[in-house]
Amino acid sequence: MKVLRVEHEAPDFSLPEFVSGKPVSLRDYLGKKVVMLEFWATWCDICKSEMPRLQKEYAQYKDKGYELLAITLSSGDKKEREKIQSYRDKYSLTYLS
Repeated sequence: MKVLRVEHEAPDFSLPEFVSGKPVSLRDYLGKKVVMLEFWATWCDICKSEMPRLQKEYAQYKDKGYELLAITLSSGDKKEREKIQSYRDKYSLTYLS
């Protein structure tokens, strides 16, 4: 297991963006002041209850170098994608998922 320190660069990874399906890489965000990774799942009630606060936080700081990447732990099948879209709509989410 590799131990990371504050001054170390995070390991890169790439995942498909929810809407477009285009790959999004952590490396794409080099130079941003803050990149928050939000790991969540459709079955996680705490995760869902945090969405309005995260959206408000993102809207407040996005123009100041803050990015919020929501990474779902859900399976990605059609039923789960429909749930994800319903949460995006319900909470007017504009941060990247």
